[in-house]
This record gives sequence, structure tokens and C-alpha cells, in this order.
Amino acid sequence: PASAPALGPAGDAFVVINLEVVEVEVFAEYHQDFVVAFQVVSAYRHTCDEGLFRVWPRALYRQVVLFGNAAYLHLFMRHLQLNKEYLEAVVRFYKSEACPEQFPQRARRMKYLLHEGVPNLETRYMLSRQLGDEFADVQNETASLVY
Repeated sequence: PASAPALGPAGDAFVVINLEVVEVEVFAEYHQDFVVAFQVVSAYRHTCDEGLFRVWPRALYRQVVLFGNAAYLHLFMRHLQLNKEYLEAVVRFYKSEACPEQFPQRARRMKYLLHEGVPNLETRYMLSRQLGDEFADVQNETASLVY
């Protein structure tokens, strides 16, 4: 008997042909391999328009902050600019998380994103202030270097 087709390295059996915009967004947000997600979003950009790139802050929040996928952040930064608009959106997702108790490592992972993804100290300080008292350590270490 013929063996079942092998799945990719992520083990995902996603179908990525003839997707609607919302399906592309869900794929991009939940797929653990940034490069694959980026390729799919880029392929659909021509039929769905550039607005499809608005999915990246949600994907970063889910993959890096909620799931702790550090490789995702580094691959993201190789392909796209982690701009202030994306970072502020990630902060908004963090602050509006409906079930923070389900993700006890969330604050630590958000701090990781700030340290690894935000080399501009003034921006890092501003974002940590938006995040509140839980990020006082980031505020303190950054403020002393900025001001």
C-alpha cells in the first residue's frame, strides 16, 4: 500500500488554495512557521490587496507573546520591519487579552519581544509605559539609558 503523503516540517495539513481573505488571515496568525505564513500572505496580497499585511501584529502577539515562539520573531525581523504601528498594535492586543490567566508566561514573553524586537530605546520605553506597572523593570532599565 502507498504511504500517506509527508507533511511539512511544521506538521500542518493546511490547504492554502482559493482562500478567502479571512482564511488567509487565520492561516497567517496561527501558522507557527513565519516563512510559510509570509509566503502565503505574499501570494494572496495580489488578490486581497496590501491590507492583508494588517494580520502581522495579531500573528506576532499570538506566536511570540502567547506561544513563546522566539524563532518566529527573528524570522519576522529578517523579512519585515517591526515598525512602531505593528508594535503599538501588539501592545493593544496584550492589554485587551480576554483570558490572560491562560497564558502565565505572557508578560515574560512580551518583555522578550520588547528586548529583542525594539532596539530603539525611546520606543521601548514608550511601549513599556503603555503596558503599565508590570513592565516597570523595562521602564527603569530603558529610562536610565534614554534620559
